[in-house]
Amino acid sequence: MATVTQERVHAAADAIEAAGGRVSVRAVRDHMGGGSPNQITTFLAAWRAKKPVVAAAEIPVDPRIGQLIAEQVRVAAGEAAKRADERATEAEDTLALCQQENTELAEQLADVTSALEDVRAQREQQAGTITELREDLARTRQEALQEIEAADAKADREREAAETARQALARAELRLEALPRLEAEVERLRTALEEAQSGRQVAEQQAAVATAKLEAAAQRVTAAEEREREARQQASKALEAAEKASGEAHQAQVALQATQARLESASRELETAQASAAEAKAELKEIRAELKKPAKPATKPAVKKGEGN
Repeated sequence: MATVTQERVHAAADAIEAAGGRVSVRAVRDHMGGGSPNQITTFLAAWRAKKPVVAAAEIPVDPRIGQLIAEQVRVAAGEAAKRADERATEAEDTLALCQQENTELAEQLADVTSALEDVRAQREQQAGTITELREDLARTRQEALQEIEAADAKADREREAAETARQALARAELRLEALPRLEAEVERLRTALEEAQSGRQVAEQQAAVATAKLEAAAQRVTAAEEREREARQQASKALEAAEKASGEAHQAQVALQATQARLESASRELETAQASAAEAKAELKEIRAELKKPAKPATKPAVKKGEGN
């Protein structure tokens, strides 16, 4: 819509009047290319108020021209009525334009009001959605932090459990390393015993006793070796359980407890085997000492009196 100003309305009215046209709201509006009829009406009224009024000069009237004046009055009255009709028509036209503009403005206002309500509702809905998204984001972030902390704590526990299992396994392996020396000692004593058995016949009885002791010691050694194998198997199982515990987080605690139990059992078996080996070693030392002693001469049985006769 064209901008309506007082200067533009007055200029349009002057141009229409100079061209011999009838100055009206519609004519001014058409000349300006549009504009609000209400504003044009106000400015056009100011333009008309500024128009100069020509005062009639006092001229003596000839009585003879009374009829002519009366005729002129009738003509002037007709022209005044015509101008009044034209002004009424112009007023009606202006009123119609104003009513049309008011209707258009009312429709535009209704459209703008409806659009504004839609925008407000959309903003309220978006504000609620944004609030929910922010709450979901904060809740998700908190849950993620908690899961990360739990995973870190679980990883620390698993690393500690694996390190404990490795240390226990190392101690068990150190204990098992001492068993080969015991086996070598037993083998050496067995060889010495076999050499002693080929000696003097007088030592056969002592050798038999020594053999029995050696067999008992060998049985203990065999039992110790069996316990050693079991200990090695348990230690191997403990190592597998420890390695499996480091790879499977959800079974780390159970595997660690089982590993600890196996390691403790292996440690007890190892201690028992070492004790048995120590006992066998002590017995073998006693056997060696007995073998080194000189053989006692066989004593003749005493002859009772009267038997020779």
